[in-house]
Amino acid sequence: VAYYCTGHGLGHATRTIQVARELLTTKQRDVKVIVVSSLPGHIFRNEFREEEETKRFAYRKIRPLDCGGVQMDAFKVLPVESLETYYELVSSLARDAEKEWLRENKVSFVCSDTVPAACRLAKECGIPSAVISNLSWDFIYAEYLSMPEVATLEPELRKRYRVMVEGIVRDYECATFLFRLPGAHPMPAFDRAEAISWPKPPPPGAGRFGGRNGRPKTQVLEMPFVVRPARRTRGEVRRELGIGEDKKVVLLLFGGLSGDVSWEPDGSPRTLPPGWVCGIAHGIWPSGLALPREQFFRLPRDAYMPDVITASDVVLGKIGYGSVSECVVLRRPLIFVPRANFAEESYLRRILEENDTCVELSQGDFCAGNWADAIQRADLLRPSFVGEANGGRKCAQAILAFLDQ
Repeated sequence: VAYYCTGHGLGHATRTIQVARELLTTKQRDVKVIVVSSLPGHIFRNEFREEEETKRFAYRKIRPLDCGGVQMDAFKVLPVESLETYYELVSSLARDAEKEWLRENKVSFVCSDTVPAACRLAKECGIPSAVISNLSWDFIYAEYLSMPEVATLEPELRKRYRVMVEGIVRDYECATFLFRLPGAHPMPAFDRAEAISWPKPPPPGAGRFGGRNGRPKTQVLEMPFVVRPARRTRGEVRRELGIGEDKKVVLLLFGGLSGDVSWEPDGSPRTLPPGWVCGIAHGIWPSGLALPREQFFRLPRDAYMPDVITASDVVLGKIGYGSVSECVVLRRPLIFVPRANFAEESYLRRILEENDTCVELSQGDFCAGNWADAIQRADLLRPSFVGEANGGRKCAQAILAFLDQ
């Protein structure tokens, strides 16, 4: 199985890891997973050291095949830069070399999260594929086309990007399956595709992809959350971090908190209510601020975030699939800071609201360190999620069931 993972963010990587792990633990058949991504290799290799030694797992670093949203900082996406960057990447894609690699490695199935070109390349090699995601770049970029920054461009540029988005739709339409995850927004390539409960063989004369005359016909399966589970108890994690049970913990988990954003938390009651401490993810520790260490602590570089979320009482961050899925499933309130031009945000927010799991904090109050009121409101919530969170296993089972037909 070749698993193409976008380099856009760690949330894509964590669910790639979950599905890959389930594929590798199957006893049905001998499976090898090759993750193909522009993300740093240690993200994946640290999770599959034993499998890499036994040649059942491999990581292949490539130049980006997509770019997601190019961000100015943690709060704002740049629509024009995103569209132009994707256009340049696709224009320079070495398609023949990538197809040669798929054939030489005898790949029998391609997973995509959420790389459009991977679906096209798989189809042209006669390999079935599945998009595993809650988002697709055709919808995200179509939203960009209507934004003022793009609408005021020269007509020739607007046409270029519109044609590019239409090409992304056609690339996705090459997928055999969409395993649609919770919080999904409309997906132009798949919204009129056939919804099924389990993979089924193509009808007579349809070919391997389910469409007649070689034309693909995507089948859509609704999947539960693909989410990392907690591995240790709240008490175990707190003891390791040196946090007493008499303390309340807010976890600051905010990828991309850099660039032009300045934020100024301190030890005053406006930032942390009495009795609260704040754990800050290693990569966003504000080295330029003299934070009081009795109230703020830096998490280890290799901290396993689902465990830390379990040990916390409230999470402060942004709305993205990774943070939303983990907070909902682990039943921890998420204080979120709204972001500009993130088209998927409202769909994920709906899941938070349905499970009584969120409080909004303005960007201004976040940057000024005015967190305390939101923390206290979030602490009163009682997240209510009851449901399946085994989407990684179900995706793996669906892939193997299809291959066994």
